[in-house]
Amino acid sequence: MNVKPVTISALISRFREELGELYPEREIRNLFHLLMEQLNYKKTEIYLNLSANLKSSETDWMLDALERLKNHVPVQYILGHTWFCGLKIGVQSGVLIPRSETEELVQWIVKENDSRPRRMIDMGCGSGCIALAVKKQRPAWKIAGLDADEMALASARKNGKELQLEVEWIRGDILDPSSWPAVGQYDVVVSNPPYIPEKEMSSLAPHVVRAEPGRALFVPDHDPLLFYRALEEFGSSRIIPGGALYVEMHERMMDPLAGLFSEKGWEQVTPARDIHGKWRMLRALRPPKSVSL
Repeated sequence: MNVKPVTISALISRFREELGELYPEREIRNLFHLLMEQLNYKKTEIYLNLSANLKSSETDWMLDALERLKNHVPVQYILGHTWFCGLKIGVQSGVLIPRSETEELVQWIVKENDSRPRRMIDMGCGSGCIALAVKKQRPAWKIAGLDADEMALASARKNGKELQLEVEWIRGDILDPSSWPAVGQYDVVVSNPPYIPEKEMSSLAPHVVRAEPGRALFVPDHDPLLFYRALEEFGSSRIIPGGALYVEMHERMMDPLAGLFSEKGWEQVTPARDIHGKWRMLRALRPPKSVSL
């Protein structure tokens, strides 16, 4: 594509016109700002220079991004990154985009566990965002991330290298105990596993359903706790007595999930709401060893 340069004002109008049926006005503005930021235009510069022409190369790039947005490509894939707990996390098609709600899971872990050396593993690590965010705030911890998808692991490795944060990346499947690390005990296990029932797929935005990896999002309608049973099994043998398991969850799964861990003998099974007031996280402690008198 090689088009004539257009003014910033004309480009804003075009975004509004062509994305109006897909996104609300406020989100269109946010998308435009994010894309222009990639071209080193700050928000104030945009509105102080509405009549200025973009360079031809800039116009090309913005119009290409517009077409991709119209085809339901998430803006994070267009940019090649997102921000998570203050870290620039690279993402690409096929790798789940980190959500702001998951930042609260990281904050909960950091709040409840001080900086003394500990061992942690992120089961189903995806882009590596949770493991890397905790490592940034708890540098003395020895942290690992496990995922079944090599594309996700490649993304996590790249992010760790670019952020200069040392995390061990392991190929393994939450649902396959034979693929779990052969040895190792952990103070903390964390996971943001797939938890959206497949029947809810139609209620999600097209750019989520069409572009992001379904294997990282959805679970069978008849078995929504599939991954949590596996995590409970992993935690019951790999978390040290008194250690903790933290998980993200579906807002309507709080009661059955809390029941699962309570029935298995876990202690202080505690759900937490996210910033929107929805049940989104749960923490359970592995019982300490009983003391013989």
